[in-house]
Amino acid sequence: MTNDGSCRGVTVVLAVTAIVALAALVLAILTVTRGQPEFIFNTSSGNRSNINSPSVSDVNSGASVSYRAQEDEDRIWTFAVGHSGKSLEYIDETGGLSGFHIDIVNAVCMIANKNCRTMFMPYINCWDSQAGHWPRIGVGLADRWFDACTGWFVTYDRLRTVDFTHAFRKGYYAYFYVEAGNPGNFNWRNITGKKIAIGDGWASDEYCIKRNDDKITGIVLTGNQFVHYVTAADAEQAVLNGEVDAAFMNTNQFYNTSLIPVSDEITNCMKDGGAMMFRKDTRLSNWWNPAFDRLKESSQYRQICETADRNHGHMPGEIRCVD
Repeated sequence: MTNDGSCRGVTVVLAVTAIVALAALVLAILTVTRGQPEFIFNTSSGNRSNINSPSVSDVNSGASVSYRAQEDEDRIWTFAVGHSGKSLEYIDETGGLSGFHIDIVNAVCMIANKNCRTMFMPYINCWDSQAGHWPRIGVGLADRWFDACTGWFVTYDRLRTVDFTHAFRKGYYAYFYVEAGNPGNFNWRNITGKKIAIGDGWASDEYCIKRNDDKITGIVLTGNQFVHYVTAADAEQAVLNGEVDAAFMNTNQFYNTSLIPVSDEITNCMKDGGAMMFRKDTRLSNWWNPAFDRLKESSQYRQICETADRNHGHMPGEIRCVD
């Protein structure tokens, strides 16, 4: 009897101990599980099924925002500037870049407290066009050699591919130009069989002419009706030597020319004035536009415009500031 009772007592104690240990283990597991977020992913919609569960991005959002802010603060923004030989932008006597566009970049970046650099770049690396082909983004802007191109006009064709900041100078009207006296009796309303000089990559191009086919006939976008030239001087010379019948240019491109306009003004080549042209996946306008708006509302913008003639008046061209 004594031995049997002792065995039964030991068995009960062991059983109770096992139950208590098991209960403690289960409790520990439940406690740990409740302390962890539950992730349920809906692969079809990309949203979490359980909206009460924090996501990884929620947990790390503070760190991500802080990192992006530091990244933006340290970033150097680069702006491509060419050499038009006009007061807008040119290589000065020291070999540096000068002009109205440089003044605007410096002022806006200072207001925005951004670290900015201008870099010389041939225009073809910003925007390119070839006769018979749709105009397209330049390889430099497409491949991120720089962040934006300075002072490019907003056009319908460009907006298919790139984006723009607020305009900081007004656009220009375009005309058909011919040699003084119009010796070839060029009729701008009917250009059938005529050759027209176009500035390569410029806003006043053959597609702008086509946009006015309600008053201009004989437009043929294919073939060799339109001949592209890199500079306005080349286009002017082509008219003078009879290589083409006329040139289609805006008034700033032909600011000082021996050619004369023979058409009505063409007003719809540009949708807006000169601005920063950038890739659609760039956040440039997020800080540039507020900073430029502040500049425009201040007296500094008017000072830049009013002193442009004194600072850059030795170069040809007209600067038309926005209202």
